[in-house]
Amino acid sequence: MGAPKGNRYTQKYTEDQAIELFVKAAEYAINDKECLSVQDAVIHIDIPHSTFYDLAEKHKVLDNIKKEINNAVIARINKGALLNKMNATAAIWRSKQLGEADKTENTNVVNDNVALLKLLSPADRKKRIKELIKNL
Repeated sequence: MGAPKGNRYTQKYTEDQAIELFVKAAEYAINDKECLSVQDAVIHIDIPHSTFYDLAEKHKVLDNIKKEINNAVIARINKGALLNKMNATAAIWRSKQLGEADKTENTNVVNDNVALLKLLSPADRKKRIKELIKNL
């Protein structure tokens, strides 16, 4: 049995209609100090969450607007924690739930012997490998 007529879960949106809704959600997320989640912004524009995420996945421009909503929420949460208006631990946890990540550093270690071997001629390379094995 299909969904009843007028069911908002079956409503179809053109890309232009969706852009208008997403921009409205973004403006709400940026301007309303009470907006602390993407879900708050979606509730404000009164479309189903599944529709919102489906549209964002379908259209790159909508996904970018969704990311802007997310960034506005993260910025608000971070600012609230820094100004002691929000619990810092809860703010960090919430930010991580929204996709923020700890800084990561990658260190590439190159084995000097491997780098040197690449520079040698095949005959010298074979000789050097034998020396390295002998010294193990």
